[in-house]
Amino acid sequence: VMNGISFYAHSQLSWVVLTRVSAVTHSVCNSIRRPVMSIAGVIQFGNHVSFLNAAGMVLASLGTLVYTQVRVPRTGPSA
Repeated sequence: VMNGISFYAHSQLSWVVLTRVSAVTHSVCNSIRRPVMSIAGVIQFGNHVSFLNAAGMVLASLGTLVYTQVRVPRTGPSA
C-alpha cells in the first residue's frame, strides 16, 4: 500500500514540477534522483557499490552540475 501511495505522490509531484520547468530541466532533475537514491540505499542498508556503479553516480552528478552551471544566467559587467 505504501509503495502505491509513494508512486502516486511521485507522479503528481512530477506533473507539478513539469508544469513549472522545461522538459529538459525536469529530465535532469529526474536523472539526479537515481544516484541520490542509490547513495541513500548504501547509507541506509549498507549495499555494496562496485566501481562501475560509483562511476555512474559520479557521472550523473557531474552532468547535473554542468547543466545547472550552463543554465544559470551570468550577471555582472559584460566583457
